[in-house]
Amino acid sequence: MQDPNNTTNPYKELFSETKKYVELQKKLFKLESVEKAGILFSALIFLILAIVLCAGLGFYLMFTIAYLLEPAIGLMWSFLLISGFYLLLIFILFIFRKALIINPIIRFLSKLFLNENDIS
Repeated sequence: MQDPNNTTNPYKELFSETKKYVELQKKLFKLESVEKAGILFSALIFLILAIVLCAGLGFYLMFTIAYLLEPAIGLMWSFLLISGFYLLLIFILFIFRKALIINPIIRFLSKLFLNENDIS
């Protein structure tokens, strides 16, 4: 006969191991979530800073070009020409918004949050 003190209930062991596994999976999920959120927020902050700095650069660069064009076409026409250039850029950005804005964002987020196994 079996000694009742040395035997363990296999269901209790299975339950205990399953509980440990679930706890470890929760911890892993939390760590991966924090890591991915950190990457996402740092990319967002970098993007915002880059946009602000490029806007400032573009602002002063366009004023410089306007004042360089002043002797040739006049100040009012040079500002109008630069405004037309910005309008053309906005139009091009609107036409190609999917290729220039939407697809890169979706690609970045899918690489960040999805594994290779999830895509297949």
